[in-house]
Amino acid sequence: MNIRKISLSEINIQIIVSDETISPFEQLSECMNHLDIQDLLDEAETSNIWKWCFVEVKGSYKGMEVSDYLGCCSYVSEEDFINNSGYYNDMCETVLDAIQEQANDLIQDLIIN
Repeated sequence: MNIRKISLSEINIQIIVSDETISPFEQLSECMNHLDIQDLLDEAETSNIWKWCFVEVKGSYKGMEVSDYLGCCSYVSEEDFINNSGYYNDMCETVLDAIQEQANDLIQDLIIN
């Protein structure tokens, strides 16, 4: 039986950004000084959540939903995450592969032999 591949263009991709619960002091102390880390955290708390955040890339297709997650992130903006992170495309592919696997499993479950 031939099963077509779902394309990324068929997946509804959503980016959900939220506050990171892990302290940047724990993650960045080896590469940044204390004052720079505090500035980053202050900006994240007051005006730009992207400065220290947790990112979820969620894909949905015909009722199936899959998410991939990335924590301890620091970006200028959503556009910066999409265009410069190096993670966004990988996360979209991970979501696509998981949805394809779910779809294939569902089809196999419905086949009567």
